[in-house]
Amino acid sequence: MPDTDQPRIIADTLREQIAVGQLCPGQKIPDDRTLARRFGVPRTTAQSAIRRLHDEGLVHTVHDSAFVSDILTPHTPESGREPRYTASTITDAALDRLYAELYQLRRQCRIHRSSAAGSVAG
Repeated sequence: MPDTDQPRIIADTLREQIAVGQLCPGQKIPDDRTLARRFGVPRTTAQSAIRRLHDEGLVHTVHDSAFVSDILTPHTPESGREPRYTASTITDAALDRLYAELYQLRRQCRIHRSSAAGSVAG
């Protein structure tokens, strides 16, 4: 049976790009029109995928653009959502792992950006 949950497929693809450093903290993700064209789906489907990532705290929106969130930045009370990490739910070991993951993600982003800049210049 084919997978028909297109918003999940799009969100999974973007989540993977974030995980491998193709989309870096602070970087704008493709807009709903671009995602709709890329995946051959209606814009509302792409918007639903972006909303899923927003609800997970992986992206934040500014006006009509979505950006990759810094994974250690908790949601603020103004956002109407609970923080992803709080002092009562995170241990020192977990925090150390998160910092290590963030370091690796930022390192991958620098490598990806420098190789992309080199291919454009070359």
